Amino acid sequence: MVEKDAAGKLQEQQDSQQWDQVVWTVGAWHHYLVTGDREFLRTAYEVVTNTLGVREQATVFGYNARYGLFTGPSFFNDGVSSIDMMHSGLFGLRFDDAGLTFAPTLPAGWGDVTLSGLRYRDARLTVKLHGSGTAIRSFELDGSPVQEHGVPASVHGDHTIDIQLGH
Repeated sequence: MVEKDAAGKLQEQQDSQQWDQVVWTVGAWHHYLVTGDREFLRTAYEVVTNTLGVREQATVFGYNARYGLFTGPSFFNDGVSSIDMMHSGLFGLRFDDAGLTFAPTLPAGWGDVTLSGLRYRDARLTVKLHGSGTAIRSFELDGSPVQEHGVPASVHGDHTIDIQLGH
C-alpha cells in the first residue's frame, strides 16, 4: 500500500513487511512493460526512491552496508509482488521491441484461466488459456490462427487471444 509521509512524499506503507517494500518494484516494472504506462512508471519510481530512502535510514530491518543488502523478514505472497509470477509464469508473457509473445504454463487440474483487461501499449487484451501444460497446440487472435504465438507492438484496440495447451 502506498501512503504519503509527513512531507507529502509517496512511499510504500511502513509496516512489518519490510521486504515487500522492496520486492514489489519487480511487479511494478512488469506492469509497465505490459502497459507502457509511463505515468505509472514515474509514480512507481517516486515511491521506490522514497521507500528505499526510508529503508536505508532504518535502524531495524534496514540497509546493511557491510553486505550491500536490505535485511528483514521475507514474505512473497503479497498480491502486488505476485504480478510477475502471473505475467511471466502462468501466462508466459515475453516482451521485446517487436511485440508481446506467450509461453504459458498452466498446471493440470486448474481448468481454463482468463486474464481480462490486460493493457499492452495501445491495446486491451483478454487472454484465455485452455487445457494444461506448456506446449501451445493452437494460438488465435480474435479467432484467427497466429503462428508466432504473440501480438505485434503496433496492436491497438480490444482483442481476444485464445491459447490451447496440450501435450
